[in-house]
Amino acid sequence: MKLLVGIFAGIAALSVTAQARTVYGPVDRGVTLIATVNSVHLGPVRRNTTTGRRTVVISASGNVSTGGWSRPRLVPQSTQPSTSETYTLDFRATPPPGFTTNMRSRSLEAQYTLVNPPRRIRFIRVVATRNSVLQRLR
Repeated sequence: MKLLVGIFAGIAALSVTAQARTVYGPVDRGVTLIATVNSVHLGPVRRNTTTGRRTVVISASGNVSTGGWSRPRLVPQSTQPSTSETYTLDFRATPPPGFTTNMRSRSLEAQYTLVNPPRRIRFIRVVATRNSVLQRLR
């Protein structure tokens, strides 16, 4: 009986894991949203005359609750084309390993270059755990 319960629990855990991967996509292990976004700056839409590509540089700054965070980055929430006028990025970083006692907050900055943004995109939103900042694309 214990063997059957163990097998059932294992199968249930596998199905939950598989379902989570299907719903949430690939997992970037050890990377989490930072605490707050302070500001978002959008550069002008620029066109490369040689390649014809349009680019927008998105810069963001935010705070984490402790020291030791590394590799701040802006990550698109979806890789699928959207019909929305808003392009959303998560502000993520790698937290310090283990337990951290340093309670001093720290500022992080990250940039992302959006290549060939669809013309329907009017806003850029950067999301953190406690807030998000929305900027109008010029």
